[in-house]
Amino acid sequence: MSSSNENTTSGLRQRVFSLVSSASGSMPSRVFNGFIGTLILISVAIIIINTFEVPEEILTINLAIQVVVSVVFTLEYVLRLWSSDYAKPELKPGKARLRHFISAASIIDLLAFLPFWLFLFMPLDTFILYFLGAFRVLRIMRLLRIGFYSKALTVVGSVLKSCAKMLFSTLLLLLLLMLIASILMYNAEHAVQPEAFDNALSGFWWAMQTITTIGYGDIYPITFLGRALGVVIALLGIGMIAIPTGIISASFVAYGRKMRAEELMAAQRDDDQRPTKLMAAQRDDDQRPTKLMAAQRDDDQRPTKPSSLDDFLSL
Repeated sequence: MSSSNENTTSGLRQRVFSLVSSASGSMPSRVFNGFIGTLILISVAIIIINTFEVPEEILTINLAIQVVVSVVFTLEYVLRLWSSDYAKPELKPGKARLRHFISAASIIDLLAFLPFWLFLFMPLDTFILYFLGAFRVLRIMRLLRIGFYSKALTVVGSVLKSCAKMLFSTLLLLLLLMLIASILMYNAEHAVQPEAFDNALSGFWWAMQTITTIGYGDIYPITFLGRALGVVIALLGIGMIAIPTGIISASFVAYGRKMRAEELMAAQRDDDQRPTKLMAAQRDDDQRPTKLMAAQRDDDQRPTKPSSLDDFLSL
């Protein structure tokens, strides 16, 4: 009896996984994920609408919609967590659910409806609630899993992962340059602008603006030495920003070449196997008359069973 219940539960969990998983590609899964995507857009629209001065009736309607959306998001999260062991069948069910629970997508899903329940059951600071509510906007990224964009995001993720070490090294070099520029600018401008460059790290904001060529203009050097240093840092910044761009571009080109090479190898493998398949089909056609002749010979050699009338006459 217990084994039957376990099989029923397992089958139900597998059906739930095929429903909530966009990777299955079935029609119910596409309808379900399209429905969830629509709710994501609605919840994001409500967040934007609530920032305007709207009538009290609109706020009441928005609150009712938020209740429904939060309940649906909660049920979806529970179903995804319950059936997540089918996403990684090589792991034990408990470990697979734990892996899903600590994943980035699961954390974003949790933070999407968590502010609603926290607001209902415990008083929190308004800033904390708005901070947690902002994560609901991140759920719009879930839309990118549906349809064509999921493949594009996979390519982007693979490219960034392949050049992660080089990008990290470039980032460290950029931070080092910003730190050096901040310290040098402090020594050049502190005596003239003590309120703007009051310590060695106060020029970090200026260094970021200069290296990235943004230049907000809220803080800038006024001495000759400071301006000369600003010119040098700006020129170095142009080169530093170009480095990660070149790394990512080269990685995309290398990934494209790799994918084309794999496609060509797969096509070549199919071409190589095609003559073998044709020869096997031809061999089957050549052997077919032999098989038919053998079957006919067996029929000819099979003894004829006398009829009941012949048996009667022989008596």
